[in-house]
Amino acid sequence: MDSVTDTLVRVAREPVASSLRLSDAGSVRMRARRLDFDALVRLGFDQVRRDGARRPSFSVRLLELLADLRATGGEVAASSEEVKRQARLTCEGAVELAETPADAALVDEAYRRLHPRRGRRHGATAMALPASRNSP
Repeated sequence: MDSVTDTLVRVAREPVASSLRLSDAGSVRMRARRLDFDALVRLGFDQVRRDGARRPSFSVRLLELLADLRATGGEVAASSEEVKRQARLTCEGAVELAETPADAALVDEAYRRLHPRRGRRHGATAMALPASRNSP
């Protein structure tokens, strides 16, 4: 995931290239699709986020990587709705599947570091675990 994040940082920092490919004479030969940063973030994080949701330390690492991406990827990454969405879904999934309140708190704390002005993520650590996990 570190290399995926590094690649996304490089993509986010690159100036947006023209989607037009011109002939030597200057006429339009092809219109290429532009890279969609949010789509790349989704592709890079979606599956691993879902697969790692049961492991709090993995979810914490994903949240750290998303924070690094926001901090170092320039304006594109800092304003990306998909980066925010991935962080929220990482936290929600990990908190919901947490085996213990301590695991939920660990992930929630990592999320709060990513979104310091928001405080606790909708009371994640205050939420009771599902009944099956609370019973002895």
